[in-house]
Amino acid sequence: MVESKAGHTATLLDGGSRILFVGGGRSCDYFEIYNLSSEPAVTGRLKFSRFGRSATKMKDGKVLIAGGFTNGLVLSAERNHSTPTSEIFDLQTQSTIMGSSMNQRRGYHAAILLNAAELWYLGGLPAVIH
Repeated sequence: MVESKAGHTATLLDGGSRILFVGGGRSCDYFEIYNLSSEPAVTGRLKFSRFGRSATKMKDGKVLIAGGFTNGLVLSAERNHSTPTSEIFDLQTQSTIMGSSMNQRRGYHAAILLNAAELWYLGGLPAVIH
């Protein structure tokens, strides 16, 4: 790995030969593809900073990265910077494109793949708008 991590997501890619780590380092807009072989890790940036996001591998091998807090780890009184947006990570291009938005802003949530094109988001913390 390029840097130590905490608070990240880890998603198996290519049948387990590579792992996509999202966030958890100095920056919440960072991803790293760790190859279990001797190849060096590949790093890149997300479109948005996302702390407490979900990362769900889709049937086509892409990874949907959704929600999270755009201002990092925050107290509940400061939780007004969560995002409903999502990004789709493509291993072939080693980059993300914007996906559709969730109906509600949230972070620290779970995402369950229901079928090839549907996810169920549940729980988590919504944004507190004052």
